[in-house]
Amino acid sequence: MSFRAADAVVACSQAVGDCVPEARPEIIYGGIEACSCLPPPPECDGPLTLGVLGRLIPLKNVGAVIKAAAGLAEREIEVRVEIAGSGPSEPGLRELAKSLKVTQRVRFLGWQTDIPSLLKTWDVLVAPSLEEGMGMSVLEAMAAARPVVASRVGGLGELVVDGVTGMLVPAGDTDALIACLANLANDRRKLALMGREGWKRVHEHFSAELMARRTTELYDRLLNQEMRPGA
Repeated sequence: MSFRAADAVVACSQAVGDCVPEARPEIIYGGIEACSCLPPPPECDGPLTLGVLGRLIPLKNVGAVIKAAAGLAEREIEVRVEIAGSGPSEPGLRELAKSLKVTQRVRFLGWQTDIPSLLKTWDVLVAPSLEEGMGMSVLEAMAAARPVVASRVGGLGELVVDGVTGMLVPAGDTDALIACLANLANDRRKLALMGREGWKRVHEHFSAELMARRTTELYDRLLNQEMRPGA
């Protein structure tokens, strides 16, 4: 494999690094610029607004959020879903919303550029991926002080602290997703608390500054090895 000739291998999460243990990869998480001031919390009234952010492809499992909207409606929980992104799964997702009779609750926003402003209008980011190396959309939500409900898969479990910055559910388990969202809908104060903890976590562990510093340290170490006599 190509990494055998590399002086160092970098993985964006421990989950990705575990796929190539023989490479002994350096784990350097992706970083994000986060506002130094805590963004305002989600509203405590009105429909629970669930946001989905990213490519609309099968691995993202966006249909689970549409099914969750239908399940929450059956429990008489007011919910709104906004899907920001585009991709080949979109026609099927629109048909799913139609078949579940939730077209009035689900909006397809297309590709968006002003993500921070969009996140301010959401209560929760939902990331129900079946596989995920890391999940930049999760970091974007945390930087906006929004809690995240995500699949316990890949790097997502390294970003989200279950019960603290959001909730983790088994990948592909729509019933668990519905139950989790129902609990959050009935305890809206928890959303603000989780959002604040997520914002703090981004600043402490996933800032762009930290990513740049760790990358620079890696290059410095490699260059020092190259310059040693006999290296």
